[in-house]
Order: sequence, then C-alpha cells, then structure tokens
Amino acid sequence: MRKKILKTIIAFILFSPLIGLTATVYPSIGGNVMFTLEPKNPGPNSQATIKVSSYVIDTTEANISWYLGDKLEMEGIGKDIFSFKTGSIGKPIIIKMIADINGQRMGRAISIIPAEVDIVWEANTYVHPSYKGKAMASPKSSIKIIAIPQFKTENGTTIPTNELKYEWKKGTAIILSGLGKNIFNTDIGSPLAEEEIKLLVSDRNGQITTEKIITIIPEDPEIIFYKENPTEGTEYNNSLTGYVNLEEKEISVRAEPFFFSYPSSAKEANLMFSWNINEKGVLPNDGTPKIITLRNESGQGLTSSISLSIKNAYKVFQEATNDFILESTAGFKF
Repeated sequence: MRKKILKTIIAFILFSPLIGLTATVYPSIGGNVMFTLEPKNPGPNSQATIKVSSYVIDTTEANISWYLGDKLEMEGIGKDIFSFKTGSIGKPIIIKMIADINGQRMGRAISIIPAEVDIVWEANTYVHPSYKGKAMASPKSSIKIIAIPQFKTENGTTIPTNELKYEWKKGTAIILSGLGKNIFNTDIGSPLAEEEIKLLVSDRNGQITTEKIITIIPEDPEIIFYKENPTEGTEYNNSLTGYVNLEEKEISVRAEPFFFSYPSSAKEANLMFSWNINEKGVLPNDGTPKIITLRNESGQGLTSSISLSIKNAYKVFQEATNDFILESTAGFKF
C-alpha cells in the first residue's frame, strides 16, 4: 500500500500544477495538508526544517513518514517536523510526507531548488581619497544597493541577472519591483532610525526563490583634522587630536568632513564651515574652507582651542563638531 501511495505522490509531482513561492509545493493527497518551511527560503548547503499541519487530522497523533527522494529518513507518531540539508545552488531535492491515522492516509511533496543572493551597498557620502574604509551612510544620505544573485536551473544553467524578478521592501512597503531590477537607490532616514531592506528574488515562474534582509544604521558625520604639508601634501597617516604642539613657524590644518553627503551638483556648496579659536570666529584660507593656517609670530606661550563646526545646508541632520588644543611656546596667530 505504501508503494502505491508513493507512486501516487510521484505522479502528482510529474503532472500536477505548481503552486507556492518558496519552493514547488504539490497538491495534497487524501486531504488538506500544509507545509511550513523554516527558513522560508532555504539557501544552498544549509540546514532547514519543514513542519506539516492539517485541519483534517491531528498530526501529533498520526504516524508520519518522511522521505528524501525515495529514501525513508524518519518515521513515527507525531513526527510532524523534519530537518534536512539543502544541496548546492540549482540542485533540487524532493521531500515527501505520508501521514496515517485511524485508517486515513494523507500525503504531500515539496521540491526545493536552492538559490542565493548577495547584497552590497555604497553610500553617496564623502571620505578622503586615501581612506581605506567604507563610506558610511549618514542620516538622510542616499545609498545604492546592488543585488548579486546566483540562480541555476536543474540542468545547471545559470539564470542571468536580468532574467530574474526582484521585489525591494523598506519595512513592509514595496518600493521597487520588476524584472531585472537588481539595483535599488534609496535614502536613509533620521538619526538612530535603522533601515531594514528586504529583497525577494525569484525566477520568472516563481519556482526558485530566495531572499535577503540587511539592516543599515546611519552613522553620524564626523570631522577629522590632518596636518597639511606644503611640499608633501596632506599627512593622512596621522590625524590631529587632543593636544598639538606648534613646533614650526606655521602649521596648516586640513579638516575632512567624513560621511557628509556629496552635493547634488559640482557647483553646489552644500557644506557650511565655521572655524573658531577660543570660541571666536575666524576665516579659513582663501580658496578652500577645509584648510586653516596658524602662524607663529609672537614670543608668548599660548594654549588655545581650535574648533570647527560643519553643517549640511540641505540635510538637516548632517552636522558635526570637533576641536583640538594647539600649544605654542612662542605664540601664534591667524
């Protein structure tokens, strides 16, 4: 009798219509049987579980048999959860379930074809040319998110990126969807507001599906000071913090505004610089608001606070302040 049921299930696999999103789930045999996958879209070579439930029978009282392909993997009363491992990308596995209770027999099968998608993102924010880290997203900055899917058919053929369907969500709202939409441009929210981006990718028929969720936390912009050498350029390997000794006749200081948004056009000056010495406003060098030159001219020893505030004129939450203490045994002035 069991062989007959298995043959019936296989017949359904071959000839029944395909339904479902996370995998191909075939119609029930003998009654209404539902499958729940965890995770919903298992990736390649990963552990997953499948749970059977029914409104017709009590699955906790039924004798349940689980098959991986045609091999019996688990059997017993109330065995309504089955753990398994997926194969490589594009390699399908078929899981079959038979439940017996009080002379009633029910069954269902599911085919899972693993796929994978990676996500990379870049923020349209400033870092200096020698910076080796990532330009972070700041409040109200724009980011570009790129999906890199890996989909294969059962015969091993790679499905091109532009032949896949994409659905991008922010929170629960669908922002962008469609065929070939693997690039998503969006803006980050307010400070401390995490942005959850969810991507669902599927083939044209919805038989192969995978998903990815990323969370982007906006970073506050910051100012970092560097010594500007007249012959060698900016000394990006050493930042100026805390107490800085003025040992030469003069020192030029460059301020770099990390993680501020780029202006929308090359002609737009979106950042406002406010330099201060001991809380008194001073002007930077001609030609660039990033650089200020301090000259040693008097014979007096002085200790003064040099501070800078930067604000983005078009992004209300993008602002930063930093300072350092300049010490000189011979005095200095602007």
